[in-house]
Amino acid sequence: MMLLPSFASNRSAITIAKRLGCQRGIYIPRVTERKVNERGPGGRSSESGQIVAVFGAGGFLGRYVCYNNGSNGVKTYVGNRADEFEMRHLNPMFDLGRLRKVFYSPRDRDSMAEVIADADVVVNLVGKHYETRCLSNTSKFPYLEIKTNFTFEDCNVSIPRTIAELCTEMQVDNLIHVSSLAAKEDALSEWS
Repeated sequence: MMLLPSFASNRSAITIAKRLGCQRGIYIPRVTERKVNERGPGGRSSESGQIVAVFGAGGFLGRYVCYNNGSNGVKTYVGNRADEFEMRHLNPMFDLGRLRKVFYSPRDRDSMAEVIADADVVVNLVGKHYETRCLSNTSKFPYLEIKTNFTFEDCNVSIPRTIAELCTEMQVDNLIHVSSLAAKEDALSEWS
């Protein structure tokens, strides 16, 4: 078993371990090799000093981004459009106090700004390849109709634009945007 520092490849870690005279090739980074604000034993129970806001954490890619944040001791703010129980599968990925679920509405800039709050990095994973729909009341029988809640334009253009504008206003230097589309102007499908 070999423990590697985050910056070293497998071959260089073995070389460093042999040079330092470590037994069995196990190399554990010293305190001097850690980041400036990092505290703790390393890994999930440490404190990296970074705060990351993640939009779209409930999706396919979002849960893996959150797992990586949690296993490296990163405090994470997760934007959530539903109740907190919808994101409860993210709880075991973090130590207590490292995950903050914040309700937001994509149509409300103030609630989105609350998710970003004091984050150092914002990760946008919002995007759909289908239009989301919801039921609404009508005055005629059958008294319900299905209407589009978020269109392709909303999910893939308007919401990411709002997040980018908020990052500029709140002076967040690091925005990571992951597009769910292979967008082309001459594409045949509606969503790309």
